[in-house]
Amino acid sequence: MTAKNAGWSRLPLIALLAFFISSIRLFIRFLYQAVPAFLGVYIAFRNQLHLLPYVIAGLVLLLLIATFLRYRRFLWQFDEQRIRVKQGVFKVTELNLGYERIQQADIRKPIWLRPFKLTVLVLQSAGSKGKEVELPALQEETAVLLQQRVLAKSDDASSADEVSGEANPNTPANFEIQLENSEVWRIGVMQNVLIVVGALLAFVFANQTFSSYVTEQVELFVAGFDSTYEAVIVIVAMILMVLAVIVALATLYFFNLFYGYHLQRHGERVHYRAGLLSSLSRSFRMPKLQLVDIRQGMVGRLLKRFSMRILQAGAINEKAEGRFTVPILDEQRFADLTNDLNFTQATWQRVHVGFLFRLWLVAGVVATATLGWIAGIVAVVVVLLWRLVWWRRFGWHADQHWVAVRTAWIGQRQRWVPAAKMQRVAIKQAPWQRWLGCCNLLIDTAGGRLTIPWLKQEKAEQLKQQLLDLTATNQRRWM
Repeated sequence: MTAKNAGWSRLPLIALLAFFISSIRLFIRFLYQAVPAFLGVYIAFRNQLHLLPYVIAGLVLLLLIATFLRYRRFLWQFDEQRIRVKQGVFKVTELNLGYERIQQADIRKPIWLRPFKLTVLVLQSAGSKGKEVELPALQEETAVLLQQRVLAKSDDASSADEVSGEANPNTPANFEIQLENSEVWRIGVMQNVLIVVGALLAFVFANQTFSSYVTEQVELFVAGFDSTYEAVIVIVAMILMVLAVIVALATLYFFNLFYGYHLQRHGERVHYRAGLLSSLSRSFRMPKLQLVDIRQGMVGRLLKRFSMRILQAGAINEKAEGRFTVPILDEQRFADLTNDLNFTQATWQRVHVGFLFRLWLVAGVVATATLGWIAGIVAVVVVLLWRLVWWRRFGWHADQHWVAVRTAWIGQRQRWVPAAKMQRVAIKQAPWQRWLGCCNLLIDTAGGRLTIPWLKQEKAEQLKQQLLDLTATNQRRWM
């Protein structure tokens, strides 16, 4: 820490690099959203490329000025009760964050800070939609001290053993999981590369000028072959190569992210540390658990592996920081972890068979109107078979401790929420559901929403009252 001003501390000069990287990320995020427009501009002005170096130089200059101003206007201080941060270039804001409000304190060690033995402390309070406070380039001792204060201020913390696994390295863990490198390599393979491909295709066809340009180039490429058959073979080979590269990059990315993954539980404090080039130390307290999201995709099912995310309050958004991730679990570790989380034995119940016919008629009418009656029959059969498989594998479970929903097609997804942590329970009934005496039960928690569709009206009312009674009589802290 340097340059104190009336109790306020300024970050060391090396933090300029952190702010510069942050500015680049913000710029890339903006560029990511505006890629189709920029590509259209590029195509329209591709004859003026001699001006490109000046444009790039201007952008770099703007980034450097923004970085310096953000660094100069960033001040912070902390005491026994709270941490205060002043920041802003044109509009200065001051944030006072009490330790008791902070539900998560992450310590990151990026590769560019390791030679200086500095860290980045990321603080998130309950209900925030992402990183609320980020303090780059802190001394490791200071970051650990702040993390310990945050954890110690939790209302339920009663002993030093519950502060964090990192703070008590000599204390035997009540539960732990350590991933071997062979398991970490599998994490990237389990990711769905089609999502990345879909995003790339969306960029290609989002801008009419660029999509026309790509179509023209593909036609010229195909015309260079003696036959269309040869062109198709080459294009398919190129697509497979691109997919292989994406899988390889995803595998390397997740290997770097979760290398050396070590999870420990000391009392009610669960902590993990992972990372190769850059490391992350993250923890949460069991009473703050709001939702457990278990996923097993197509590849995960083949490998007999699961992934798990434990969500706290404010972690509904996919990009939120309030998630505690267990990236890969074999069947034995999955059983051990769910047992440590005190999951009950699920008795999966099916919903009303009326759910089968929700989309089949619409699909048949649309296909018939656009493609003919044969296509309509095929659409009806395909949709009905798909819904049948989905209905047979869908299940819901509720008891005095947990409410869970399982959806499945090729893989499966389970979402478990503590039964006594409901924020809202509502019943929704569509006109066609009234004919069959069915409805949908909507369960809102601080970590997300569960929907149990096509329950019988009496069962939904009974389950709603049960959950409301459990929440009303719950005496434990749950946020």
